[in-house]
Amino acid sequence: METENRKRNNWKIAAILLGVVIVVESFILYDTFYSKGGNFSLPYGNGATFYDNGNYITAGGSWVSDSENGIISGQPINTTEINCLQSRGFCTEGRAYKAKEGTENILAQILEYEIKSWTPQEVVAVLDGRAGTIEIHFDRTKKVVTMIESEKAEIEGVRALPAYAHLGGGQEAIDVSRK
Repeated sequence: METENRKRNNWKIAAILLGVVIVVESFILYDTFYSKGGNFSLPYGNGATFYDNGNYITAGGSWVSDSENGIISGQPINTTEINCLQSRGFCTEGRAYKAKEGTENILAQILEYEIKSWTPQEVVAVLDGRAGTIEIHFDRTKKVVTMIESEKAEIEGVRALPAYAHLGGGQEAIDVSRK
């Protein structure tokens, strides 16, 4: 049991480090090229990455909000990498994002999702938190990743509708944040 926990913790540390490296690199490149008028796109600028070898899925890119509400609409400049292992029954997401407008802070977090289903067509993983639920869908046929975020009814000021997002490219996330 202790060895399994140690392996899981090592996985989390590796995912955090990878996420931080991707975010720092993204913001350095953004500041160096894009904000100075250059024609440069952030990593995953042409779209998200998706790799599936049967019992392992990894996807990377930037969450792009498809709703006016939710976590992603408040963190439009972000980068993420998600790794799922069918044999372990969970997915780990390393996410980093630029804090509120007007600050230079970069925040990073690791999220762990329980795999609810794994079929040849789709993988569904869920994070059931205190305040809400995040459900990620990996469409293995179309190679598309989507997210549904909903708040729990007992939370004061709860939204009536869930928030939706999809994994896209860094440039798409930047463009949506400017609207």
